[in-house]
Amino acid sequence: MSKKEQIDLSPDKEIYRSAAVDVSYLDAIEELIDNAIDNWTRTSRRTDDVTISIEADGSITKVRDNTGGLGQEQIHMLFALGETFQTDVPNSIGAYGIGAKKAIVRLGESASIKSRAQGADVGTGFRVNKDWLNSDDWKVDPLEFPGLEEGVTEIAVESEQEVWDEDRLAALSKQLGKTYGKFIQGDMPQGGSVTIELNDDPIEPGNDIPWSFTPFDGHHPRRYEGIELYHSSLTEQVQMNVTVGHMRNQDSGLSGTDFYCQDRLVLESNTAETGGFGSSAENKIGNFTNQNNRLNVIVELKTEGDSSDLPWDGQKSDIDAYHPVTRMVHDWLRRIVKPYFKADAGKLRKPYVDSYTPDSDEAANDGEIQALDYSGRERMGSGTKHKAKSNLPRVNEVEKMAKKHAAEEIKYTGNLANDEIPAYETRLNEEADVDFEKLENTESLDELEEDEVGNEDENETIEDDFTHIDNVLEDVEGAGESRRNNLYTAGYETVGDLRAASTDDLTAVDGVGRRVAESIKEAVSEDSPEKEEHDIDLEIDGETNRQETDDGQNDADTDSEDTIEHGGSTDGEGSESSQFGNGAGHVERDGEVTVPLVFDEDTYELVRRQVGSPDDANVEDVGEILAMKIETMYVNEHITADD
Repeated sequence: MSKKEQIDLSPDKEIYRSAAVDVSYLDAIEELIDNAIDNWTRTSRRTDDVTISIEADGSITKVRDNTGGLGQEQIHMLFALGETFQTDVPNSIGAYGIGAKKAIVRLGESASIKSRAQGADVGTGFRVNKDWLNSDDWKVDPLEFPGLEEGVTEIAVESEQEVWDEDRLAALSKQLGKTYGKFIQGDMPQGGSVTIELNDDPIEPGNDIPWSFTPFDGHHPRRYEGIELYHSSLTEQVQMNVTVGHMRNQDSGLSGTDFYCQDRLVLESNTAETGGFGSSAENKIGNFTNQNNRLNVIVELKTEGDSSDLPWDGQKSDIDAYHPVTRMVHDWLRRIVKPYFKADAGKLRKPYVDSYTPDSDEAANDGEIQALDYSGRERMGSGTKHKAKSNLPRVNEVEKMAKKHAAEEIKYTGNLANDEIPAYETRLNEEADVDFEKLENTESLDELEEDEVGNEDENETIEDDFTHIDNVLEDVEGAGESRRNNLYTAGYETVGDLRAASTDDLTAVDGVGRRVAESIKEAVSEDSPEKEEHDIDLEIDGETNRQETDDGQNDADTDSEDTIEHGGSTDGEGSESSQFGNGAGHVERDGEVTVPLVFDEDTYELVRRQVGSPDDANVEDVGEILAMKIETMYVNEHITADD
């Protein structure tokens, strides 16, 4: 048998052009900047101030940096396929070793590449051209550049056609300001900063968010720092920071989720599944609509391991929504962002956000983003320090007061906090039928309140006209999130809007049929009955007691993984029966204790799962199982104030 020839697997140079096909001219410049930043990280660990200069004119492109330079044994990496020194660079941006190669080929047919390392006697480099690209030869002649300064790398590319015009240069300037905003601002913890120049003009950072430092209900901006993400597929843990807040004005160009990997912007203003939104999975925040255009979320991902562990694509222009890191990100975003998202959906109106600039006297947290250390934490903290309130109690009080005073043509700020007054005055001005300046300043409301004694409407409904529709429609069958979003879009934001609309008006809204429209009208009617109550049977000491719970009373901010806290109190006196359930509203009879248990819908579902009831179990079934568990705890004296 004759000896067979070996199979040649060496690459064809066409691979350069193939790799460059999906790269724009703007992306090509960014690939060269990424390489310069990685070299800066390698040589000085980002402690020096460096400059990256871009000259773009017609068919000529030059990128020059003083990030430390490359030695003769390293410069080949700028054009050799698959070569990269990212293993020597913590927080490397160059993940795949092909960025500079495809960038150079995209920008033209011939290139000069030269660099001089710190301490080197002379600069070194090489040239490639169209003939070399079309040949089978992979070798190039080394060149010396004695006039090149130490620490400088320069790449010059020439094209046979025009690459740069005014429009493309303007787009490049804007894109570079966004992509490298953190570097340009000098936000590096190591202390260094980057200056990027385009045709001698400095690039300005383009990612400054006009945050609202609203004092209402904890909705000021927060930054959750040092969240640690672990997965078996990662070479090292990934660290995440999440910043969330409302902007002072609605801006569809800025709202949504921005993703940074290794401090570089990868994806901006994403309002789809990748940004954590939608409702198709448990870890999604909700469907993003134009009602949410004040919401801004910033996700920063870093690793000191292999940068390809991060969920960016090969072009560094998109995030893989199904990457294991992205899934962990989404789980955190649901818990962190959802209170802001719910409040932003038409509830937190313009007067409560737009005047609270960082330098205003009423700005929350002194106009600074509140930083929360989340290193080592596996879940969200509780309380207003960690979470905003989606039910907006302070907003509702100011709203109610402004509407009431506008109807009575008075102004009264005596019972308002200083930071509430700007929003109150704006809302009063909007609601008043007369000139705001002509409203009577009232020194006291005592006389007014005396006139109102005895005139309260006993049948007054819980929901006022200004209450947001979410608060009354969440429990209406058929009025799910998508239909409520369609109602928002059609202009129905408050209960008053729904009351003023006819059934036919509501039926005309996309997705809202007559049956749902009639249910909505019944729910918002001022003559509508009390909310439905569920009964739960609790068996204690052999007796069955009927316990009524008010469905939907509490704001549903509880995460699905949160556990229920069982509270009890003892005063050390009396029988066990009198000590159990000693909370407000309990009823005690011979051998019996009836304890009020109030669950919102999310918590009820959590209880149902924890007691092992099937999905189709009714309230009574869950109550019987829960009663037996409580009875066991009670009999065995396992209930304490800390359980």
